[in-house]
Amino acid sequence: MLDKNFVKMKVEYIQRDLNHLEPNEHIIAERGGEKLKAPLQYRETFLRLAKMRILPEDFAQEIAKSAGFRNAIVHDYNNIDKYITYQSVKDAIAQYARYCDYILKFIC
Repeated sequence: MLDKNFVKMKVEYIQRDLNHLEPNEHIIAERGGEKLKAPLQYRETFLRLAKMRILPEDFAQEIAKSAGFRNAIVHDYNNIDKYITYQSVKDAIAQYARYCDYILKFIC
């Protein structure tokens, strides 16, 4: 039987962890200069971090796609292919682990 409390707890952990990703806008605002002010769209944060040479360009392009997937989940959840969702989440876990490594290397 599905343990709803367990699932809710896991979702809360994910949401908490995603909130910790907000510092990418802080880095851009503090270190990006006038040309690279904090972006308006989530996708753009990754691309700007690449322009600042914090993320490799190819990786920034790859992880920026996760913003589109996030929008699809929020706005069109009922019509999303479950296999695509599963694969996208699997990819995102690996991407965000790499993302965190790049950010930690930058600040250390």
